[in-house]
Order: sequence, then C-alpha cells, then structure tokens
Amino acid sequence: MRDEAGAVEEQAMLLVPASELRIEDTWRTAGMRGTASNTLIGRDVFVPQHRMMSVRAASQES
Repeated sequence: MRDEAGAVEEQAMLLVPASELRIEDTWRTAGMRGTASNTLIGRDVFVPQHRMMSVRAASQES
C-alpha cells in the first residue's frame, strides 16, 4: 500500500487461487533458467481481507 505521496506504507502477502493467475516464462538468463522460476500475472483479481497478511505482521516473532 502507498500513502498519498506515493511512498510505500506497507507491504502485504496475498493468497490467490492459481486458477486466477497466468504463468509467464520470463526467467531466461543462464543463472536462473534451471530454477524453474516464473512470473505470476494476476489482472483484476479480487482478494478478500481474510486472504491478506501484512509483511510486518508475518515477520514478527510470537
């Protein structure tokens, strides 16, 4: 999330069903090709509040 000035205010992790994402093979450099890494693209995906968690909250020790 960004504030009114455009600065990053908070980051979040989201759970999105794979069926709502498109896989784009963009990692073609020699060092990354063998990792099977890809880019996930989601357009106009609705993510309900219960599928969001702030990175700050996730990184805090319990």
